[in-house]
Amino acid sequence: MAEQEKKKILNKFEWILLIIALGILAMVILQNNGIHMVETTEEIELTEEEIKAKETTKTQPEANTFFEKKNLEKND
Repeated sequence: MAEQEKKKILNKFEWILLIIALGILAMVILQNNGIHMVETTEEIELTEEEIKAKETTKTQPEANTFFEKKNLEKND
């Protein structure tokens, strides 16, 4: 009698691709619902010198309209 071999639905490589595809799909669905897996943040640290320089160099704001320009000229 001939041996009957069980046919596999997917080979190992196809299983790996299926798992990766399902993972990407899950991430997209979660991100669309407001859950972010990866989040980048940025922090700015000022040295003492930069803080002092920022405090000492205060400039007048720019005048955006003619009325503001007239008021700035009067105040000077």
